[in-house]
Amino acid sequence: MTPQGRTALITGGGGPLGRAFLPPMIAAGRGDIVNIASVSGKRPLLNRTPYTASKMALLGLTRTLAGEVGPYGVAVNSLSPGPVRGPRMDRSFRLTAELTGTSAEAAERDFASRAALGRLVEEDEVAQALVAMLAMPGLCGADIDLSAGMVAPA
Repeated sequence: MTPQGRTALITGGGGPLGRAFLPPMIAAGRGDIVNIASVSGKRPLLNRTPYTASKMALLGLTRTLAGEVGPYGVAVNSLSPGPVRGPRMDRSFRLTAELTGTSAEAAERDFASRAALGRLVEEDEVAQALVAMLAMPGLCGADIDLSAGMVAPA
């Protein structure tokens, strides 16, 4: 996937994917859609306007679509992870370290201290949350915040 394709998927993939999968779900009278949003959709990230706006829109799409297709047996929800430990965050910590003259480990500790739990979200926690959401048949129109208690600037 090209970088432009990845950006398009991250910032606007929910709509086209939903349109592709909704007709067979409605015909079957059941289905689940879980949009992967972000805590940035609820707590804006400064200097990340396109990303933040797209995640805010995805949260609105989730709630609206849940009301529209719920009567057909299709549940629509969203999962909003906070910063997830992995290559992207590692790059961010290395860059912060270079800019501030500290270590990547110190940059990560400083960043993680903003979360109530004092840590980042792990990749497997995102997968576990998704599985848990799909196991709740009454969940519809909801958003689950999975951020380790991250407090972002408003």
